[in-house]
Amino acid sequence: WNEINSRECKPAPILKPCPFCGSENVALSQDERGSWAVECYGYACHAYVTNAKWRCERKEDAIALWNRRVSE
Repeated sequence: WNEINSRECKPAPILKPCPFCGSENVALSQDERGSWAVECYGYACHAYVTNAKWRCERKEDAIALWNRRVSE
């Protein structure tokens, strides 16, 4: 019981706004192969980190890749 509840109570990952359009309408998802990605659902943007070069096996890696900024 505690194990199930502890998984349900984990906070959602913090994702920075889209580096291309600035939208905060971004989400972390997992595809049918088990790869993780962060996508932007901003109007006319739909930037994402899912292509073969950026496909991530771990969700933490997808979040870190999305949140990385050149200026930081």
